[in-house]
Amino acid sequence: MAAEFSKVPYLIALFAFGACDRPSVHAVQGAPASSGGAPATASSSAVSNDAGVEAKRLESASSTAITPDGSIVMRGVDGAARHMHGGPPAELSWFKVQVENRGTRERTLSVGRIDFLGGRSCDAAPSDVRTELRVAGIMPDDGSLTESVLKLRVAPGANLGVSVSFRPSVTAYYTFCDRFAFRAQFLADDTSLTVVSETRVTRVEPLRNGR
Repeated sequence: MAAEFSKVPYLIALFAFGACDRPSVHAVQGAPASSGGAPATASSSAVSNDAGVEAKRLESASSTAITPDGSIVMRGVDGAARHMHGGPPAELSWFKVQVENRGTRERTLSVGRIDFLGGRSCDAAPSDVRTELRVAGIMPDDGSLTESVLKLRVAPGANLGVSVSFRPSVTAYYTFCDRFAFRAQFLADDTSLTVVSETRVTRVEPLRNGR
């Protein structure tokens, strides 16, 4: 699939978020995998759209949640996915969050409800619940685990990127101002935190006559 995709000249029509004091690296779904099968990553960049209209810079819907005692801070991480114009939609099966344990004791992180959100406004965060999803696993990005788990131990002082996979996978197709996000209810021991991670969907435009 990646090899076939790379042969097609293309333009990219997309919209992007503002800086919003969030990580500048986005997780990419639907892109060629890096060595070892891990998802590739790409940094935020300039934007354009296929209508020739100046693209609007949008504030990300990704959110931050903090426990009442301030010991656990969770931040949604902006994700990205892409699909070919006129082809199948992008398929999404995971999202990312950042977890920081500022406390002095180990905490156990688990995931309860996950909602897939959608919207068709350039000015408003996606808020329509498209479907409820089941958590399939939690995987820290530090390489400490070889398989995902349903409960993740977070040591004091740790600051981890965490990928959350779910079932069933969902699809997303960008036409104009379509926005998508995942809203997840986490438990840090017995404390509930709700975090949103938005996914930016890019539509790839094939060029005619090889141009």
